[in-house]
Amino acid sequence: MIELYDLRCENLSNPIGIDEKIPRVSWKIKTDENNFIQKSYQIVYESVIGTDNDGWSNLWDSGKVDSAQNHLVEYKEPNPISMQRIRWRVRIWKSDDNHDNPSE
Repeated sequence: MIELYDLRCENLSNPIGIDEKIPRVSWKIKTDENNFIQKSYQIVYESVIGTDNDGWSNLWDSGKVDSAQNHLVEYKEPNPISMQRIRWRVRIWKSDDNHDNPSE
């Protein structure tokens, strides 16, 4: 079992607003496996559609990035617009998974 938790943006949990032009995100990994090492990650950013906050549109997808980094990972592009509501999701791959299965 792999669980990602304590997802943060600029070290804040569920921030209402941030001042950074290039925000950075972080996550922690909980697993019952010994010697677990993250091999890769994928981050998907979505922006709200309309004013009712009932729809989300894909804003940017990092694709699979071969990196063990999970702290202060920079948002690459496009630059967020002032007052734009964005949410993000992340999944990871472990280093010894020969089947290339990502986390939930």
